[in-house]
Amino acid sequence: MNGWRWSDLHPISFLFYGAKIIHFFVTTKQIYKFANWQIC
Repeated sequence: MNGWRWSDLHPISFLFYGAKIIHFFVTTKQIYKFANWQIC
């Protein structure tokens, strides 16, 4: 129990946070492409 630290879970939470950022970036990119298509 002494060897258990919060940092042991950090890679998992970092991966989850990274996936959310990637999902947000992809969605924004799709909206941007759609907006460009509408303008043109």
